[in-house]
Amino acid sequence: MKKGRPGHVLHVLTDATLVEPQRAEIQRVTGTMGIRATAVERWPVARALEQVTVDGMSIRMKVISGRAKPEFDDVALVAAKTGAAPARGRQPGRGGVARHPATGFGPEGSSA
Repeated sequence: MKKGRPGHVLHVLTDATLVEPQRAEIQRVTGTMGIRATAVERWPVARALEQVTVDGMSIRMKVISGRAKPEFDDVALVAAKTGAAPARGRQPGRGGVARHPATGFGPEGSSA
């Protein structure tokens, strides 16, 4: 921090419409004497939504060209119900996930 003094950094990612209420809450809670803000943009890639089955439970998948990514909440639910580590459901071809040639995952009910 300035002049080698100790300090803390707080990052908040919020919708542009909520900047002012967030700023006011940070000011109220921390008592800071100043807040810096930087606007950012996001360009999401078009994706398809599919499902795979792991241990008899569905996991929603976000699929783009050659890649698939599971919804974390679904992976966590399967892990909690089966007692498995959450990473198990996120790895292609592991934990009963039927593999799809393009993505490493397959639609629900596939038998690859």
